[in-house]
Amino acid sequence: MSEARDPKGLDQTVCRRCSASAFPRTTRREFMIAGGASALSIGALGLVSPAWGGEEPKSLLTPLSTPIQKCLLRVVWVGKEAATAEAASLTSALGSTARNLDFDLDLGPPSPGSPDGLLIVALNGKKDEALAEVVKGGTVPTVVLCPRGQPSAAGAVWQLGESKAGLLVGASKEEKDVVLGLRMLFAAWKMKGNARTFRLLFGSPAYQEAQKEVRADKTAQQEAEAFADYYMKEAAEIRRAKWQDLIYAGLIYVCLRRIMVVNKFDGIGLGDCLKSYRVMGTNPCVPTLRLLDEGLPTACEGDMSGLEVQMLTHWLFGRPSFITEGQPTLRNTRIAAHCTSPSKLNGYDQPSEPFLLMEHSETGRGVAPQVKWKVGQEVTIFRGGRRLGTGRIVSNTVQPPNGGCRTSIEYTIDGMADVGRPGTGLGSPHGEAVYGNVEKEMDAFWTLVEGKLPLKYRDAPAPTQARAVGPSEDVAAGPSCPCCRWAHAPRG
Repeated sequence: MSEARDPKGLDQTVCRRCSASAFPRTTRREFMIAGGASALSIGALGLVSPAWGGEEPKSLLTPLSTPIQKCLLRVVWVGKEAATAEAASLTSALGSTARNLDFDLDLGPPSPGSPDGLLIVALNGKKDEALAEVVKGGTVPTVVLCPRGQPSAAGAVWQLGESKAGLLVGASKEEKDVVLGLRMLFAAWKMKGNARTFRLLFGSPAYQEAQKEVRADKTAQQEAEAFADYYMKEAAEIRRAKWQDLIYAGLIYVCLRRIMVVNKFDGIGLGDCLKSYRVMGTNPCVPTLRLLDEGLPTACEGDMSGLEVQMLTHWLFGRPSFITEGQPTLRNTRIAAHCTSPSKLNGYDQPSEPFLLMEHSETGRGVAPQVKWKVGQEVTIFRGGRRLGTGRIVSNTVQPPNGGCRTSIEYTIDGMADVGRPGTGLGSPHGEAVYGNVEKEMDAFWTLVEGKLPLKYRDAPAPTQARAVGPSEDVAAGPSCPCCRWAHAPRG
């Protein structure tokens, strides 16, 4: 690849796909930081909290004065008298879910006032009695679970043909489906403007004051040392990562966690990640991994659309998701990478996937995790909460000889003849990935919330979507370009 510069002074070593082509003088990270402020996906739903009345406090550890809204979900049992043991077992599971997600659960005789959601479980399988309870509930969002005598040919739990916005019908009374129904009601309530989120800037005086308070706290210092010790011991391999960087990372983690807990934020976006070097001497990649593993959604580069997906997979499935930047390969797969990834990909109470600790790829300093995703694992790929596809993990990119962001996965996308074609939305700049095929569950959730299915990544492009390949777009003959390791031509 030539290192010549064009007359405008643009660096020709940066490949076409690694630059924001509409803004050739803007780096990809700067582009994301600017774009994240708009928070289109979440903002449209009212999920971006104005926080502190629009005025920045002296310290982000100052609790919000905004009253905390708490969700109340009501459970109605149909046929409980003949199935007391079954009802007791389900009640225990629902109560545990309510405690974990911090909402109120009305399990007894209906209390005064209208709930925020209604879960109706027909233990006796009598659908007419269950639907009578729906009528009593009025316009309250409702999930009805009623087992059928004969399961559907497709074995589908969620009966979307009988469902609509505000009403989701399922043919099951299994614990996992009953719990998911409750989680859907909670997530639907959160999506109606009841989530507390905040886009944090490391360079802001309020964050710097909060970090100063943490550094002066002896308990925080002890927590940071325990943090560093844990990751030094748990890492499968350590390459060029320093103990002091992990101590600094631990202090960032303690500060971010305290900010989230004291203000009861559902999630935060980190709008200027690399400015943390100036404040704390290292980057926030390992702290973000830890927060995600603890069920505290944290979106790097201030990506509030990605934060929406992180919160949804947390509320619905109890699993963290991975914000990625992706590119197509010659094998009709996609490589998706970023500087941080959760490691508890199977669930917060499950063991971590193996990870390495390395220096941050863009800056050559600090510390970043390289999480090894399970090859063959089914995954769901998102672009915001309303567009998704499914596939499988093919490989983890080996570094070296390849470069780029440390956690780098390669996956297929089911039903797509050309994952690199224009117009798919896959290349816009971030996507998200989560363990497991959750397509049917997301179909059910969006039917409950909006009465329609999310968009899907599917099928070969129509003829009008095809594009002629010009000389400057030819795929590179070599295995990858030095800039980003994907198989394509340099810009120029």
